[in-house]
Amino acid sequence: MKQLRLTRHRIFLNAILISFGIRFSFLCIRAFGGLVMPHVWRQTDTLGVSLRYWLRFTQESNLGAFHLILPAVLQAGDGNGITPMEFPFLNLIFSPLWILGALWGKIIIYQTFASLIFYLIHQLSKKGHWYASALLLLPTLSWSADYIEKFLPDTLAMLFITYGCVIFFERRWKGLTLITLALLMKPTAVVGLAFLFFIRKFRKNPITEGWPIALSLAVCGLYYTKGMGLISSFTINTPKLFATSLRNPIQSLFEVFHDYRFVMNEFTQRVFMFGGSALIMLAVLFRFRRYPIKLLFWGAALIIFMFTTISALDGEHMKVHDYYLVSAAPVACAVFYFFIRNSRRWVIGLASFLIVLHAIELSVQNLSPHQFKDHYSKYQEASALIARNPSFPWKQAHPFRSNTEPFPALGIIFGEMEGSKSSEFGFFTQDSPEWNASGCTKVDESPHFVLVRCPLKS
Repeated sequence: MKQLRLTRHRIFLNAILISFGIRFSFLCIRAFGGLVMPHVWRQTDTLGVSLRYWLRFTQESNLGAFHLILPAVLQAGDGNGITPMEFPFLNLIFSPLWILGALWGKIIIYQTFASLIFYLIHQLSKKGHWYASALLLLPTLSWSADYIEKFLPDTLAMLFITYGCVIFFERRWKGLTLITLALLMKPTAVVGLAFLFFIRKFRKNPITEGWPIALSLAVCGLYYTKGMGLISSFTINTPKLFATSLRNPIQSLFEVFHDYRFVMNEFTQRVFMFGGSALIMLAVLFRFRRYPIKLLFWGAALIIFMFTTISALDGEHMKVHDYYLVSAAPVACAVFYFFIRNSRRWVIGLASFLIVLHAIELSVQNLSPHQFKDHYSKYQEASALIARNPSFPWKQAHPFRSNTEPFPALGIIFGEMEGSKSSEFGFFTQDSPEWNASGCTKVDESPHFVLVRCPLKS
């Protein structure tokens, strides 16, 4: 009987490891093809803040040390770009990689970020607890599957808070530091604290054992109140791009649960994967080991609690920004893993097949050769335009005119600040009517871009 159980578990674990390897291999290739949905604009914003840090360190170093560490956006326009936002840990630590240039800087940032994410998941999987192997499912299952490699603070915050929970009772101060950093990077990561309920010591005495986490919550609250006010005091003509204010939780809950189709979709197709909830029901009906059925309700209650918490924090924004739910993924993966590994062999075989199939499906998306070629050609064109026009103020902390967009897509490609309305110099896409309407003169062009000079406003 014991040998049979080991064989069943080995089948499931092998499928998880195969899906983990498939996801990592394809994501490293995917980095060469540019940004992909979901949420290209938010990834571009995050990259833009990172690039702006590099430009400030190399071109605006006269500002002083304190000003240099304040978060600023690339689409600064005619202001200074400083803006209140989530704690910019991710943007800051990856900013030195922009030394490699606009194209290779972005590629290496994405590959390094993906490698860091998968390394942290692998380290968590070696912790020896029953739920450790479940975390290898994060790149393939639940809300984390679509965002695992996206350059967003949500994914790193998810892993930091999970890692902090796992080591909290072994290395308390290190665990507390990781939890604090996760909450500073993304307050919605607070739902990841639900992972503590998988740890018996916390579950038996949550208040006595978990009270130090109140320190992390206090630091987070201080940053998002006093810290936001301090950063705002240095802002000059910068549009607000990041939502950092609290919402009415009752109104937010109504906005989410009023849309029952959205809620049903999240719980039937997103919380695990398509058909994941049905697999768990099969696993419970045909379970191999007779564990208490109340565990099913306990797992469901945790997931519903996390979903409801994010709904109260973000309201209708969650319908568009479902990456807010990423920190709930470790709990969802652990629940899925527990029920499947304790089911009959045929259920494990079916789940294993579907997991590998889902990993392949996720991995082969957005791998069109045309997309890779188009992405590379845009950077080549920008590089050629820069080389042909040395009279433009490249690499001089000069804001350029550009397309009016909510995210700095052109600034990332040219490696410059954008969004000005009064600059003499600008770069636009070929299909943009804005430069002509502003009375600017075309200086140079490529298949995708136009360089212009514009009359200075008196």
